[in-house]
Amino acid sequence: MNNLGFIPLKREPILDSEWFNYQYTVNAGENETVYKTLTYVMLSLLFKANFKDAYGLKRGQCVVGSLKSAKEWNMSKTAVNRILTRLEKMGEIKCERKPGIGTTITLLKYDEYVLKPAKKGSKKKNEENEGGEYDHYFDDAVQF
Repeated sequence: MNNLGFIPLKREPILDSEWFNYQYTVNAGENETVYKTLTYVMLSLLFKANFKDAYGLKRGQCVVGSLKSAKEWNMSKTAVNRILTRLEKMGEIKCERKPGIGTTITLLKYDEYVLKPAKKGSKKKNEENEGGEYDHYFDDAVQF
């Protein structure tokens, strides 16, 4: 796997979100299985989304294909479409389907979930990592 860096996530809005806390169960005889599929898919979309405007996509957008996503998320193409529709109804994403290209997904609350990089020349520092390479990501972060 390529090292694509990291995204600084905000805990509170994610932990309080409907998609993070959504559960459904499948009764399989004696064993009841709880699935957190929406959480997995939404986190996957957050990881895929552009951190800044680039490649013809805006911050918080990514392009996915149903077949590739089905394989990556270990589910059917129908399940992928159902989950994306569910996230759309929750107001988390907007899907723009383009046949032959894929689906452009806009994460509507991207800025709620992901810290913005600090503006160049910012004086704020992450005190734990003073002068380190990650200081510019923490303008919105709570300093302890």
